[in-house]
Amino acid sequence: MKKCFIPSGSEGFISLIEHLSEQLKTVAGKPIVVAFSGGVDSTVLLHLLVSMREEGVIGSLSAVHIHHGLSDNADAWAEHCLSLCKQWQVPLEVVRVVIEPSSDIEQQAREARYAVFESCLPEGGCLLMGHHQNDQAETVLFRLLRGSGLDGAAGMPVSREFGGGVLFRPLLNISRQSIENYAKNHYLDFVEDESNQNQRFRRNFLRQNLIPQIEAVWPGATARLAQFSEDVSEANQMMLEQTEHHARQIIQTPPSCLWGERSVLDLEALKLINGKAARRVVRYWLATHQVQMPGRVRLNVLFTDLIDAAEDAEPVVSLGAFLLRRFARKLVLLRKPELIQQEGFDWQWDKDRAIELPFSGGHLSLGEGGDVRLPEAPLRILFRSQLPAGLKVAVKGRVGRKTIKRWLQDYKVPPWVRGSIPFVFHGDDLVALPGVFVTVTHTSEPGLGRRLSWRPDV
Repeated sequence: MKKCFIPSGSEGFISLIEHLSEQLKTVAGKPIVVAFSGGVDSTVLLHLLVSMREEGVIGSLSAVHIHHGLSDNADAWAEHCLSLCKQWQVPLEVVRVVIEPSSDIEQQAREARYAVFESCLPEGGCLLMGHHQNDQAETVLFRLLRGSGLDGAAGMPVSREFGGGVLFRPLLNISRQSIENYAKNHYLDFVEDESNQNQRFRRNFLRQNLIPQIEAVWPGATARLAQFSEDVSEANQMMLEQTEHHARQIIQTPPSCLWGERSVLDLEALKLINGKAARRVVRYWLATHQVQMPGRVRLNVLFTDLIDAAEDAEPVVSLGAFLLRRFARKLVLLRKPELIQQEGFDWQWDKDRAIELPFSGGHLSLGEGGDVRLPEAPLRILFRSQLPAGLKVAVKGRVGRKTIKRWLQDYKVPPWVRGSIPFVFHGDDLVALPGVFVTVTHTSEPGLGRRLSWRPDV
């Protein structure tokens, strides 16, 4: 095995290797995969890890290189990484990604990289990235200028869950200068991405222009920005714990099976906490459903137009691929429905006791021990849009004949399911609205009839 060239007596080496050893205690024994661009940061990181592997401190070590194809030098960079990893006996996977020309190549490239990293990370593994203190300062300043709020000001976390394992940035408290000094002292070869000098990219403008000017006036500002991100992260953690405490009281299970299997917000409980805390609970709730976070303005609209709307209103707010609705003093999150023309169909209930309804109409089933008297003939399933105009029915246990609209209101059927819940007919007679009511003419003695159940799709 060809040993790495590691000069002895190097103070920079000792401090960095000790720092990394301490950092990696939290991921001891996990397979380690390095995001290896070939630049100075990831080269130093990989060199340190190879040294630790040779000392027996870590075991499994491999690397992934992303070939973006955005530079004329991309092939040469991949060859450099392959050559270096061969020399250091580190298995390397080179993955090509396709980036479409657009106004936001940075974001596209980032999303492509992370998708590859997640796919390459073994279950329970640890992806190591070479981000350092200067990267953290740039990230914090970039997000502050973009108006990201406290979440953005916290910068990049040292570690977080990622795919089936964890993403770890062990050099996040190390300055760029220390990393460059290490590379120089150890005669490490690395690639220089010429796009890092292109100030058309916003991060490069910060790195090459704005931050040097800030450092000239306030020396040490980069380190203080990175420290600021840690302070914000700690404050965010305390607020998160408070938010989780409130959320346990405010986020509830649905009031009935008609709502589907989703959590809802109790608006009466939400109004008992102050406005800022309430907004954090709403953001936390949306995050649990993987909804893209609304900005400050959009969040305010959500409160004014939805949560604080008039008591008798049934407002709806669009949020990306979702709809937020208020009903029965609850806030519910729904996926936007597909606009499909539903059609009625016959149900051979004596042969098929359970059926999946078309057009995401949910699940209809038939059991014993209920109060529905079913005829022997096939039943007809209709949806609300196909009901006869002005249809009135009498319902078991209630007085009078009312329109379907009135019965849906009386039984508090959520508006978002009124178009998909199945109406069970025999000829022209309505038999039942499963899970809601049975008509008088098709009622049996309790427990001696059939039981119709309906479960909506979430």
